[in-house]
Amino acid sequence: MRNKRITNFLIWVPITLAVWASAYVNLPLFQDGAAYLLQLVQTESVAVMHKRFSAFLFQFPTVIIVQGFTSVLSPIPRKMEFIRFSFSFSYALIPFISFILSWLAIRRRDRAKRLLIWPALIILFINLVNFSWVSEILIALQLSCPLLLVSIIRPSTRKSWYLRLPLLIVVLLLHPLVIVIFSTFVLGMLYLAYQHPHQRKDYLHNAALFLGSAILRLLLSVGRMSTYEESFIEPHNMKHYLFTTTFENQLFLAIALILASLCLFARAIAPTSQKLTYLYRLGMCLAVLGPCILVSQYQYADFQLKTGLSILLSLVLFLMVCIDSTFTLEQDSAATLLHEKGLRLNVITVLAVMFSLVILVKSLIWQTAVQKLQQTLATTPHGCLELVADELSWRYQPGHKIINTWAITSLALLEQDHAPRTVLLEQDCQTYWDTGQVTIQPWGTFPKEMVIPAL
Repeated sequence: MRNKRITNFLIWVPITLAVWASAYVNLPLFQDGAAYLLQLVQTESVAVMHKRFSAFLFQFPTVIIVQGFTSVLSPIPRKMEFIRFSFSFSYALIPFISFILSWLAIRRRDRAKRLLIWPALIILFINLVNFSWVSEILIALQLSCPLLLVSIIRPSTRKSWYLRLPLLIVVLLLHPLVIVIFSTFVLGMLYLAYQHPHQRKDYLHNAALFLGSAILRLLLSVGRMSTYEESFIEPHNMKHYLFTTTFENQLFLAIALILASLCLFARAIAPTSQKLTYLYRLGMCLAVLGPCILVSQYQYADFQLKTGLSILLSLVLFLMVCIDSTFTLEQDSAATLLHEKGLRLNVITVLAVMFSLVILVKSLIWQTAVQKLQQTLATTPHGCLELVADELSWRYQPGHKIINTWAITSLALLEQDHAPRTVLLEQDCQTYWDTGQVTIQPWGTFPKEMVIPAL
């Protein structure tokens, strides 16, 4: 019991620390996040892009706070600090919520607890390669982990619908690409139906459910996709989206695939308890090596919003968890099953610690760059600064590149707590001085009074 408590402590405390650290420095404002929050503050409503309606859940708390600050909470100082934290915390919670829901899905099934390694690999490991916290497809992948687990472990119980139905609806309305997630689930359910004749009917029902969800998502997307979404259908753009990334990211994802394969085939490779222990120790070493390689590039490479290869690898792991769930042991080998469950918990512990360390590194780099941006804006005398100005040449330096994206103009406004705010523009300061119009890409042109109304 004591060892179990220590293990739980070493898993959940690092994850919680990562959530708080990323929210405290507003790491979810990276790129798209800043643009989302600026629109939310301007309109005092959720920034639902491209009809991805489930984003409402993650932004609604911030909308309430913004509306409150324009009414009953208006005397409170440091309003923007509260708003930034609320938005960042809501999105930073998603990995934590996804993982804890995965744990809840298996916690009462002792023989299924060994499956927790799979959501850990997807949520705490593979997703580290991405910098976006607000990407709807990445959120869908994380929330799909508990959805798949509960469909595997509890295919027919009525109580499972209390978790399955809300997750299904949320994932369905997140992104057009959830079609491929549901299609992968269909393949997994068909495999389980073949492997479990006594539960074949239940798994076939699940397969039909996911197939229907994929078809419904297709119907919702056809003819309704935005120009931005349609551009990814073009072969060149699709190839670039899926396969273009740094060598370090590719190596990290290759390590993730090797680690997943070791977990899947562990008992076939190492039939004895001693060999199994050595094999999972190798897995723990890989779990440390991968993030080290990932972090090593942050001082010279650009910071990639998301890596399409991580999406493909997550789909592969969804199939792996279906295969792994069918592996059974003879009754006299129950001790081996218990031993492997303990070894997998050790790997999960390492994954949680490394997840926390990588998030802390990202947070430190982000905070350093944001503070530099705040200092630059505070010393600008004319209320407007163009991106080509010498004062901003530092944004090309290693590490500071993390904020050197198309969303830096939005971020600059959000990171200033008090008016009057210095506006950061492409090359339009003269127009701003002459007309009072502010062009913030990609949302268009606004009067300067409406950039952040009432704040």
